[in-house]
Amino acid sequence: MLLLALFMLILRNPACCLGAEQPPVDFEEEASLTEEEDEALRESIRRKNEDVREDASKKKEIRMVENLEVSFRYLPEEGLFCYTFPDGSGFSMSSPLGSLGNVPVTLRAEGDARIWAMTRDGENCLPGRETAKESIPEPAKESNPEAVEEGVPITEEESVPAAAEETIPVPEDITEASVRETGSYNFHIDESFFLPGKTTWYDFYGAFRIIDPSDPIWIHVIYPPYGYRVSKMKIDGRRFSVGDGQFLSLEQDGKYEIDFEPLSPGAPAWKTEFIRDTLPPGLIFSEKIDGGVLRTPLRFRPTEEGAGVRVYLNGKETAVPEGLLAASGEYRLEVSDALQNTRTYRVRIKLDRVISPVWYIGLLAALLIMGSAVVLFSYKGMRII
Repeated sequence: MLLLALFMLILRNPACCLGAEQPPVDFEEEASLTEEEDEALRESIRRKNEDVREDASKKKEIRMVENLEVSFRYLPEEGLFCYTFPDGSGFSMSSPLGSLGNVPVTLRAEGDARIWAMTRDGENCLPGRETAKESIPEPAKESNPEAVEEGVPITEEESVPAAAEETIPVPEDITEASVRETGSYNFHIDESFFLPGKTTWYDFYGAFRIIDPSDPIWIHVIYPPYGYRVSKMKIDGRRFSVGDGQFLSLEQDGKYEIDFEPLSPGAPAWKTEFIRDTLPPGLIFSEKIDGGVLRTPLRFRPTEEGAGVRVYLNGKETAVPEGLLAASGEYRLEVSDALQNTRTYRVRIKLDRVISPVWYIGLLAALLIMGSAVVLFSYKGMRII
C-alpha cells in the first residue's frame, strides 16, 4: 500500500517529487499592461459600475425638474393669477409673477406644492422656514445641467436616503403667505414625492417687488410680469417708445408710468408707477472750492433734505457741528441719500495764525518795562564831573 501511494504521488507531481526546479514567477512581467490594455480594463470597470447604478435606478428613479414651464391663467372671480405645473399643481398670486407694484401680495401653493422659502431683501420672512434648504439632501445632479432641466432620471442610488421621511426633519408644510412691506421678494415653490420606486421633484423660483410710489427707487431695467409685455411708458408725463415690449432699459431719472398688456386673453392689464432716482445729492459751500487751499473756515449744507454727510479729517471720521470746517487739514466729505447715491468732495484748509489783540497789549507792556529798566540803570551808572 505504501509503494502504491508513493507511485500515485509521483504521477501527479513528478517535478516536485523528483527534485526538478520550478521556474520563478515574474509577477511584474505578468502585471505589466500596455496603454491600450490598461484603458480597456478601465473602460470595462466603468461600464460595470454604470450597469450597477442603472440597476439601482430602476428601483429608485429620481426625476428632477427646475424652473419648469408653467401655464398661466387668470381667475376673475377670485382676482388671482394662477401658474400651473404639468401635473396640475402650482401656485397663485394676487399680483402677477415678477410684478412691480404698490399693493400687498398673497402667495398660495396649490395641489401638492408648498412654499419652501421666501425672502425680503435677502432676509427670511417666512415663519417656520428658518433652516436653509441645503439641510435636506437634494438628488445629485448630473454634470449636464440641461439634463436636470429636462427631467432626465438621475441614477445616483445614494442621492436619496432609504427612509427619507424618517431621517430628514421636514418642517410643517406652508401653503400660503401674505406680505405688505416694501421690498424685493424672492420665493421658492417646492413639490417633491418620496415614493417607493419613483421620485418626482419640482422646484420653481419666482420674484416680485412691493414699492411706495412716493419713495424714489434705484432701478435700471424693467421686465414685464410673466405672461405680459410692455405696451406704454411715460416719463414725467412725456410718452416714450417701448420697442418690442420685452424689457425697458431706463436711462433717465423722473416719474415713470408703465403699462403692461397680457399675452393671453382674459387677464387684466397691469400698470406700475414709480420715481427713479440715481443721482446723488450735492453740497453747497460758503466759499468756492476749486482744488486749491482755503485760508478761512468753510461752511456747507446738503442740496437735498434728509441727505446724510460724513466728514473725514486727515483720514479719520470726525463730527462737524453746524456744518463748519474750522480746523486745518485734508477733508473728505461724503454726502448720500436714502438710496445710497453718494457724492464725494475733497477740501484742503490751511488757516493763517491770527494774533490776538491781548498778545499785542502784552508785547507793548513788556517793551515798556524793558525800556524803563534800561533808563533806570543808565541813571545809576552816571558820574558827576
